[in-house]
Amino acid sequence: MWVHRPKTAQPLVLPDARLPVSEEAVEQFVDDDTFMTEFLSEHNVAGTTVAIMYRGRRLYARGFGWSDIDHRTAMPPDAVMRIVSLSKPMTTVAIMQLVQQKNLGLHDHVMPLLRAAHFGRPADKRWKQITVRHLLQHRGGWDRDESLDSMFMTNQARTALRLKRPPKPRDIVTWQLQQTLDFAPSSRKAYSNFGYCVFGRIIEVVSGQTCEEYMTEFLLSPVGMHATRLRKPRPADRGSDEVRYYMQEQTSVPAV
Repeated sequence: MWVHRPKTAQPLVLPDARLPVSEEAVEQFVDDDTFMTEFLSEHNVAGTTVAIMYRGRRLYARGFGWSDIDHRTAMPPDAVMRIVSLSKPMTTVAIMQLVQQKNLGLHDHVMPLLRAAHFGRPADKRWKQITVRHLLQHRGGWDRDESLDSMFMTNQARTALRLKRPPKPRDIVTWQLQQTLDFAPSSRKAYSNFGYCVFGRIIEVVSGQTCEEYMTEFLLSPVGMHATRLRKPRPADRGSDEVRYYMQEQTSVPAV
């Protein structure tokens, strides 16, 4: 993650070399190769992977572009990348599993669950109105266009909570409980990353496991997703098989 400084941002510059393509070509998918190479060049994208499956069998898998521009490393077809907000529908599945098991209800209020996890009282009494359904529908009361996104305000949270370490998800919830909601729960919809951070804490208190343990046991392992794992925030801590990440405009000051 980077500090947003538009005045100092520099456009992404790709290597002045032929775009690398990993793995052998497959005759019936030559058109796909052409489409992907043209797409990356036209839109100035560093790299990507493409795989085509049919009835559980992999027919095609290739890497296009660069996994690391500085080191001129070609993108392998099995490169590890962050799934970012694709984690939200996965989290939704976990919540609906708990609902199906009758361990959680869509109309259950969030605050009693958080209090059971030893979180303090909210500064805004409207927190008491928030239900599980509101979080699923992004109607919990947070609008990142008004108060910014607390999931990307780690420095502010760390300062407010006087932490001597980077804040963890639980710390972000603690900090957000001290803030005022942007709107009354259920009154309107606004995309919320924070709402799904709350879901992580709900999964923990209801299941008795960490969110990572629950997701691994009941979502990932049953479908063979054994390489899926929690990411680490610092670039230096990324996995050996994980790509570097590039924006269309690069800034030079790391925030985390």
